Amino acid sequence: MIKKSLFSEDGVVQIDIRKLKRKINKKELSRILGKIYRPLIMFEKVELRSNGMVVPQNFPLEMPEEYGGKSLSNGKKIAWWISNQERGSSLRGGIRCYVYGRLVIEREFFKQKGPTYKESLDRLIGELYIEDDELPLLMNKSDVDRASPIWKEIEKVMYDKLDPYIRLLLKEKEKDIPSEKEKKVAKYAGDIWADFMKNLRKEQQEGALPGLPFDVGQKPPKRKQQNTDKAAAVSEQNRQKRAPYEPATPPPPEAIGKRKRTWSYHKPVPRPLHASIRFEHGRIDGNKVLFINTRYPLYRLRKKQLSLYMWETLAMDYAIDEDLPSQTALDFTSEINQLLYDLGAYIRKKGVKITN
Repeated sequence: MIKKSLFSEDGVVQIDIRKLKRKINKKELSRILGKIYRPLIMFEKVELRSNGMVVPQNFPLEMPEEYGGKSLSNGKKIAWWISNQERGSSLRGGIRCYVYGRLVIEREFFKQKGPTYKESLDRLIGELYIEDDELPLLMNKSDVDRASPIWKEIEKVMYDKLDPYIRLLLKEKEKDIPSEKEKKVAKYAGDIWADFMKNLRKEQQEGALPGLPFDVGQKPPKRKQQNTDKAAAVSEQNRQKRAPYEPATPPPPEAIGKRKRTWSYHKPVPRPLHASIRFEHGRIDGNKVLFINTRYPLYRLRKKQLSLYMWETLAMDYAIDEDLPSQTALDFTSEINQLLYDLGAYIRKKGVKITN
């Protein structure tokens, strides 16, 4: 039953949301609200209720918070606290950045080394409070304009404040370091994946794989003109067999689940990360790579088939649309299903080794 919305001079507002596309777990909703509006709830500026009172997110800290603040060049102030999480915490590290009490950036390291450099850095935790209307936000409030002078000033201040914490955490001994054998398997998996991509692109351009959920984004290469009527007739027959697939340049914007493919991918590199994630993008010597987490439970269970595990992980990453907000769960499922099907066919055809 939906009750009538309430408005009063005390600022009480009830918002009714109907016809949701998916079910929402009440406990999960309370947890998310407690994270997004933590400072406002903690300092009693707002009171939220969702199946009971919403409480602010709690951080399991190993040491007391270090508090600080600073005035910016425009006269506005920022405030923060920094600490280290307890070892084994399930929370991801980084500084949570709040603008007027709302979470805008969840895991910020202000250009310092982060967890993709060394897993121990995921223990750094803290919050930054910004109340500055000169700091531009993205439309969906998922980030700030990082080119703005205000953000660059904030970034410099916080870089210096994080420095002693980063240096300390970098000294910690790291666990689950990949062996030389695991590194060789990653190189092997990357080489096979590169060949698979090359093979898939060739077949797709020739129209041999109709119905793929994504488009190559370019026209097939022009064939050399045949010199005889017989050769031309054979060519026409082959073309008709390949119909109806006709790659377009670029795919129409209304084509659901389709996008222009670059056919580039991130090379797999095994590295210990936070145990809750399977992979994460990063850079080595300026080159984009895909860090595959050696601490992820399934990685440990697939030690005898690491190459297959890495191909599956590369497929997951490759199936994610560059325009992520427009990709539905059905789009992703369709892409990953077709990609893994093609990968399986390629492995069988080439007799690729999948055990270490």
